Amino acid sequence: MSTFVLVHGAWHGGWCWEKLTPILEASGHRVVTPDLPGRGPESQPLSGLTLDDYADFLSFTLAAESEPVVLVGHSLGGAVITQAAEFCPSDVGLLVYLAAYVPRDGESVADWALSDVDSLLGKSMEVDWDQGVLRLDRAGSLECLYDDCSAEDRAQALQHLVDEPLAPVAQPLCLSAGGAAQLPSVYIECLRDRTVSPAMQDRMQEQRTFSEVQALDSGHSPFYSCPDDLAQLLEGSAKRFLGGRALLM
Repeated sequence: MSTFVLVHGAWHGGWCWEKLTPILEASGHRVVTPDLPGRGPESQPLSGLTLDDYADFLSFTLAAESEPVVLVGHSLGGAVITQAAEFCPSDVGLLVYLAAYVPRDGESVADWALSDVDSLLGKSMEVDWDQGVLRLDRAGSLECLYDDCSAEDRAQALQHLVDEPLAPVAQPLCLSAGGAAQLPSVYIECLRDRTVSPAMQDRMQEQRTFSEVQALDSGHSPFYSCPDDLAQLLEGSAKRFLGGRALLM
């Protein structure tokens, strides 16, 4: 079976995978859902955190696993897994980008997000320059992130959302031709996404060669709205790209 390391996006934590995790585990997979720095009971101040802090933390998480993992990044998490895989490519068997930003060398998530004219994110997001964070209002969170989710899942998620530090969004990635770029990668597009618009997801797919592109008829948070369908895609990709090696893990 495979080991899946699921990396959340902005404003979220490892809690967002709560519906997907038991589905993958029921199939015999190991699932790791880390909280990126700034989340959790021993969280550090948000304002000083950078993308490198996220990637360094994730690199240590990957190093603790005994075999290369399926590394999944959602939204902002796409930049995090790319930079982490650059630091430790031998610890990653497959990269999966779930409605995720995929900046190139020298580009930031902000570069792509600010040019996404079809996204509803901008009208709901506030920049707190004094605290160095981004935050979403309640209505914006529901409209952008959870528009196709149940009322129960919306309420659960809203209880846990936190501010997002500015620096990881604005910091350009530092990539080479021999790190993350050499790993097999899958893009899972969300066709009704209001945060990272389908048009923007298509643009990012065009600027990088993915081993495979899949699609979900969902909004930005399929781990809540259709976790069974998402699990099926993840398991299928792991089987195709890790093959017999995954069965030994």
